[in-house]
Amino acid sequence: SRSMDAHRRPPPKDALSNERARELALAEVLRMEEAKKETQVFDPPRETTAGRVAVATVLFLVSLWLWVLPPAPLSLEPDLPIPTEGRVRSSLRVAIALQADRIEAFRLENGYLPDELVQIGEEVPGITYTRLDPRTYQISARSDGMVEAYNSRDSLEVFVRDALQTMRGVNE
Repeated sequence: SRSMDAHRRPPPKDALSNERARELALAEVLRMEEAKKETQVFDPPRETTAGRVAVATVLFLVSLWLWVLPPAPLSLEPDLPIPTEGRVRSSLRVAIALQADRIEAFRLENGYLPDELVQIGEEVPGITYTRLDPRTYQISARSDGMVEAYNSRDSLEVFVRDALQTMRGVNE
């Protein structure tokens, strides 16, 4: 029997009784609970499921309305003016002038005109280039059944000035 009690040691003389230790532990737990209550933030009650359904329904309906019938400021399609014949022709002239500028830059750099537009970069759909002789060329542009043409013997500045005035609304 003595060997069975060998693992038990007598408590130190200054040790608390089991009852006193429980009282102190309980007091500490109660003190911690009170401190926790003082520092807790009030948590409002959660919305009910019916409230969530109502909010979700309203948001869905508003989203559907904005998607099907968007107000003008939210419309994804810009309100572009319908191009008039004058504006289309002016746009063709500006495109031709840009190509003529690239051709002239090629001539200044290389000393001769290109045989094809591919030599100066990517071809632009609707624009054709023809070298007439070693010093002159013609550029044509086609869109919506309209054709504009420029011959390098003519003044590019005059050719484009009329187009810019039309695009600004002066010569419509």
